[in-house]
Amino acid sequence: TAGLALAYIWRHDGEIIADADGPTYTLAVNDPAAAGTYTVEVGYLDPDTGELFGSTTSETAISVVTAALVNLSARTRLQPGTSSLTLGLVVGGSQSKSLLLRGIGPTLANYGVTQPLLRPSLSLYATGVFRQSVLRWGGSSVLLDAFARAGAFSLPLDSDDSAFTTEVSPGAYTVQLLPLDGGATGIALIEAYALDTSPSSPPLLNLSVLSTTGPGQDTLIAGFVVRSAAPRRLLIRVIGPSLAPYGVANPLPFPRLTLLDEKGAILADNLGWSDRPELAAAFAAAGAFPLSPGSTDAAAVVELPSGAYTVQASAVPGTAPSGAALIELYDLDALVPRS
Repeated sequence: TAGLALAYIWRHDGEIIADADGPTYTLAVNDPAAAGTYTVEVGYLDPDTGELFGSTTSETAISVVTAALVNLSARTRLQPGTSSLTLGLVVGGSQSKSLLLRGIGPTLANYGVTQPLLRPSLSLYATGVFRQSVLRWGGSSVLLDAFARAGAFSLPLDSDDSAFTTEVSPGAYTVQLLPLDGGATGIALIEAYALDTSPSSPPLLNLSVLSTTGPGQDTLIAGFVVRSAAPRRLLIRVIGPSLAPYGVANPLPFPRLTLLDEKGAILADNLGWSDRPELAAAFAAAGAFPLSPGSTDAAAVVELPSGAYTVQASAVPGTAPSGAALIELYDLDALVPRS
């Protein structure tokens, strides 16, 4: 109609979306709150009444947000004799996945960490075969863009921290953070971010981290992020003594699993899996290696809504305070869909 402008009214689950008044509406990537039905009503705006006339409503569009593990980070102190801080991940699906990998040392000092590892190096392996290695991230504009996309904290342009992006096919990978200066010691942070978190992107099925844990600032801590439209079932394990058959030296004899939410509230505190049949069944369903009968390894199955969480691998009070520990996360809903 001459002289009248088109107007658009967008609705999410039947409710008008404030400030959505254009011909297109963009959803936040993998935001659980974005799940639901959408319609847009298009018509001519009566300048006197503010009402639409001659309008038509689109067919209903459905937004489905696929739950996923989208990030894992782990921090501990590398000490003499500690080979590395090792992060493992398994990519599912049939397509390649974009990852941002970072090994942070010197920049941790900006966040109040004392004695950070000054020169970390970062290497990627696919089923034990070397793929890529980086010593310094170099202030790359491509990496700066990746940091922003992932929501990762910034790094000084001239820092000695390590970072790179990579495309990986479905399969198992390990990322190792090592001190560039041989036996150098210090606290280091290793991070893996999924850069493609759309519903069609391949899932991260399993994330893990292996290193030495100790008391206080030396505790092995893994942080992870869940994006889900509904609570997600995860199998979480902190393994110590059952590492010995795999050649891991000095495993933590009595590991403790503590799961916390982003506010610091304790969601699970496990001092041993106690040969529980339901946990053994979860191990088998997830494809996790079995734990030694009667072992003091810790494990729990939890349901977590979207958010950020941390797992601490520490020693049971009154037992040996230090040793090698493995933290594992399995996305049970991706590995074993609910019936």
